[in-house]
Amino acid sequence: MRSKRLTYGCDVWQTVSMSSDKSSDTTHDLEFEKVMKDTKYEELVPNNWQTLGAKQEVLLVMPRQKWGTKHMDVLYANQLMSESIALVNTLPTMKVIDSIMISTLDINKRKVFGSGNFELLKNKVESNPRINGVVFSIDMLNSVQMSEMESQLGVDIYDRYSIVLNVFRYQANTKEAKLQIALAEIPYIRNNLRVLETSRHTRQQGWMKTTGGSGDTLFETRRQLLKDRELKLTKLLDKIQSNRDILRVNREKKQMPVIAVIGYTNSGKTSLIKALTFDNRLVPRNQLFATLDVTVHAGRLPSSLRVLYTDTIGFISEIPTSLIRSFRTTLSEISCADVIVHVLDVSHPNHQLHEQTVGKTLDEIKVPEKLRNTIIEVSNKVDLVEDKHSLQHSDRFLVSATERIGLDELTAAIEKQIIINTERLYKRLRVANGGQEYQWLYRESAIRETFQKFIHSFPDTFREIN
Repeated sequence: MRSKRLTYGCDVWQTVSMSSDKSSDTTHDLEFEKVMKDTKYEELVPNNWQTLGAKQEVLLVMPRQKWGTKHMDVLYANQLMSESIALVNTLPTMKVIDSIMISTLDINKRKVFGSGNFELLKNKVESNPRINGVVFSIDMLNSVQMSEMESQLGVDIYDRYSIVLNVFRYQANTKEAKLQIALAEIPYIRNNLRVLETSRHTRQQGWMKTTGGSGDTLFETRRQLLKDRELKLTKLLDKIQSNRDILRVNREKKQMPVIAVIGYTNSGKTSLIKALTFDNRLVPRNQLFATLDVTVHAGRLPSSLRVLYTDTIGFISEIPTSLIRSFRTTLSEISCADVIVHVLDVSHPNHQLHEQTVGKTLDEIKVPEKLRNTIIEVSNKVDLVEDKHSLQHSDRFLVSATERIGLDELTAAIEKQIIINTERLYKRLRVANGGQEYQWLYRESAIRETFQKFIHSFPDTFREIN
């Protein structure tokens, strides 16, 4: 627990390098290059699984289970289908040219659908020669389904997991992001190892000949390759996490409160941080998963207290928890923050679904109860809401980051919650103007406001006013 202090903030912060040892950085770089360019792994995975190749025009299929534990009502299915289309169209090499929602009694069927509905799907693919890929809006097809679909439909098959992975890969710029994406690929590839044995791509490329053995021996060899790669990636990410821990300790020593800004992908988190920090170097993009790395931005609260805002990866619905776990080093910043600000795009027609997804994700990454109970809820993009009456009874802070609406109320609430969560003290003091005590307060604390009073005698130069 933090010790209670008279001051609530230090006004000095210095950027600290991720590593002070250059030789250690060089070693890490070499290890990174070696893992990312593992030829055995590249032979194991067909080209179209690693990167999307030529431009693809795809059919997006939304399976809707009508009964059972995975029952999906029409409204939710339509929302999920719209989001999946947006996800696919984020990729420069993919375009959705048609979409269809098809009902099923059991989404785990070998062909996902019953015989009649599967024929409907097959006819739709065959009737349009432009379609050279099918995307299923399912978190992850199992290996049997993947093999069956590719065999029956004769085109490339993708599920929601593989599309999200490719979006991540397209957006990744830093080593940490690339390592986390590489780690996230492994459960997916492991799940589909059996498919690779019969995939039309693997037959065309003859890659099975290069990764020794046959039958179960070959299967186990591939599994071991994935296991070895997983260990290497985890080791490199652990080193990054250690450096992140060093930075966090440094911030704590300097009494720099941290505010984690979270939310559904493309909810306006970066735009809000830009508005709160006046950092014009930030360039928000109207794009899903524009932010994959944690970035830290310094700002000031009304009291002049220096704080750090962390911009985090956006959340998304209907993806396996294994994908979330792969970003553990990034998501750890949320649990270590002093305050969480949840940004919701209230103008989005699916914003209620987005809010539920964020709550589920916070549960999965086990955010401490203290932080969960003190989340500051923000409805962003209120300027885009046509029905303003729908916002009247909201208990969230109504904000437009781009139009700078509601920011004063929000920053005041952030400051109040920072003081509570970090157990800082808010005091009124009487000190002599310009004296040593006055200078110390300006140097070591955050002063909200000052009042000057001219008096003839001032015996107590430093005392608390009740």
